Amino acid sequence: MKVFVLLSILSWRIGCIGLVAQAAKIPATSEQFSCSLLNPQPRQVKPVDDSTLLDAYNSQVHLIRSLYVAAMVSGGSGKDHDTGDRSRELPGIIKLVKPDLLRITGVLRLTSSRGFEMTSDGHEFYLLVPENDKKVVVVGPSDAPAKSKVPRENLRPQPFLDALRWQEGKLRATAGSEQTGNSDTRTLEIELPPSRSGARTAKVKFDLRGGVVNSLAVYGEAGRLIYEAQYRGWKEMKAFSEQGPTGCFPRGIHLVRPDDDYELNLRITEIALNPDIPMSTFRPSPPRGIPVVHVDMSGNSSER
Repeated sequence: MKVFVLLSILSWRIGCIGLVAQAAKIPATSEQFSCSLLNPQPRQVKPVDDSTLLDAYNSQVHLIRSLYVAAMVSGGSGKDHDTGDRSRELPGIIKLVKPDLLRITGVLRLTSSRGFEMTSDGHEFYLLVPENDKKVVVVGPSDAPAKSKVPRENLRPQPFLDALRWQEGKLRATAGSEQTGNSDTRTLEIELPPSRSGARTAKVKFDLRGGVVNSLAVYGEAGRLIYEAQYRGWKEMKAFSEQGPTGCFPRGIHLVRPDDDYELNLRITEIALNPDIPMSTFRPSPPRGIPVVHVDMSGNSSER
């Protein structure tokens, strides 16, 4: 997959794409403030050891059980998919429940039908996309390799999950943190739970002055970079059913997947922490009369 094709998919009849909230509405936030993962005193540089950085990272992991996000999305551009040199921001609704439940929806306003949808229950992904004047459904294992010659069949939920929610880490036995050319920045090397494809490690770059994470780079076996997520605009985040700020979350996320040669930008406009999202949300059924393409663990596809 040469570029990130979500934009070209969502841009189908872009003027009609809208957002539909399928649960209680996200609570309004009249004012948002900068915040720190290294509480209680952001904006102060002081000695911080590796265990403190790791605790801050893992506290963020444990904080997020579910998310309800409204965001503007833009992605990489290139000639292969005729997206042009400048990507447009498009609206999207994202629902997430740890560890690996995800649903992204775009709805056509005029018809109230789904224009685009990606869903994962942690085992199988479901993708509803437009194809010319029709629609098609693609289903398969969530970790099926993305090597189809048909770009729409290569979309996978994992990149979104990885950027929005982190996985618990522990310090690497042979590495700690390192200064990165700036006394205000430290990079922590950690081990992550292994994926189905093998062991994984990560480098977490902390902004000590702001008390936040600037980036998270995740590596597979043999030190191959799987993805890097860059974060900006950390703000207070309110719990769905409680009053007052309860944590921090970035309002800008830039995700790069070098193997698939694409990148994604999220500009988050609204967010709710830990709302109740029913499990049925992540078990969609294909609309009647729409072709279904099945992708297997070898990356091959067939229409049924």
